[in-house]
Amino acid sequence: MDLFNKKDNNDTFSQMGQSQTTQQETVSNQRSINYNTNYNTNYNKGSKNGCLIAAVIAGAIAAVVAVIVIVFFVFIIGSIGSAIGSVSGVSSSSSVPVVSGNYVEIIHIEGTISDDSGNYYCGGYTHKQTLDEIESLISNDSNKGIILYIDSPGGGVYESDEMYKKLMRYKELTGRPVYAYMAATAASGGLYVSMAADSIFANRMTLTGSIGVISSAYDLSGLMDKLGIEETNIKSGANKDMGGYAGYNDEQTQIMQSIIDEYFNYFVQVISSSRGLTEEQVREIADGRVYSATQAQELGLIDGICDYDEFMENMYSNEAFADCEFYDRVSESTSIFDMLTLNSNTGSINSAAYELYSNLSKKNQSPLEYMYSAN
Repeated sequence: MDLFNKKDNNDTFSQMGQSQTTQQETVSNQRSINYNTNYNTNYNKGSKNGCLIAAVIAGAIAAVVAVIVIVFFVFIIGSIGSAIGSVSGVSSSSSVPVVSGNYVEIIHIEGTISDDSGNYYCGGYTHKQTLDEIESLISNDSNKGIILYIDSPGGGVYESDEMYKKLMRYKELTGRPVYAYMAATAASGGLYVSMAADSIFANRMTLTGSIGVISSAYDLSGLMDKLGIEETNIKSGANKDMGGYAGYNDEQTQIMQSIIDEYFNYFVQVISSSRGLTEEQVREIADGRVYSATQAQELGLIDGICDYDEFMENMYSNEAFADCEFYDRVSESTSIFDMLTLNSNTGSINSAAYELYSNLSKKNQSPLEYMYSAN
């Protein structure tokens, strides 16, 4: 009995030990499960947030890199095209007429008349290429005349005068005629250039005139004072910084006015010489206002009013252009800005993008301009 009792006791103790061990293992397993569950849950939450942030950052970096790569390749392709054109002796923006025999070239002067060559972010009117094209026509015996298609609010005084003088050189050296047709707008510098034509016609809805010169500058001194910004210029003379952030003082305004008056006189003389008007007659109508086509014809600024199709029919039947083909030369800008904002359906620059660019790129030291602006 004692032996049996001892065995029973041992079994009891053994069972108790096993029970305690089982309980410990259960508690341990429960703790392990809770620990692992909490750990995995928290870890997964952090992992998801981290992955999301990393994905956003990676996407943004990829987008920036993609834009840089696209711009880089556009720049390289444009440079290669220009280099090839230079090597072959042919301007990349000028094309050879696909005509045989005698021809008349229609040159489009559309947009602001300015020279933006070398600026890869600005396009539109190609000034230098158009000048080169006219120069090449002088020595081309197959060319029998030029038709100007003008749709421009004007532009820089230098560029407008340079285009006018190039056309006059063409006429003087070749004896060939130049005709002009005014589209929607042919104001200020656009009118200035048209004065090189032997005859000028316009659409009945054309706006022209705006005879005059303008130069604009902002006085930002008040804003700079509020922002605590002070400009310091080390200069050799009192007027070396004229047209800066403080605008013009009285003396500088008189200086600029004298220059504007001089350039205005050139404008008056060009119109007087071209249209057979006295300088006094021109000055009477040259207060900067725009004119309708009917008003312009009454004032002697243009010769006739008609649609473009009607105008071209008259050119086809012009004796000076007998047996001539007509080659339509339209400048095509290859600037990065134009490529990114070109409307593929209409071939025109997106107006909102262009306005944004113009506002961002406007300099306080505004150039002198033969320019009409409705703003």
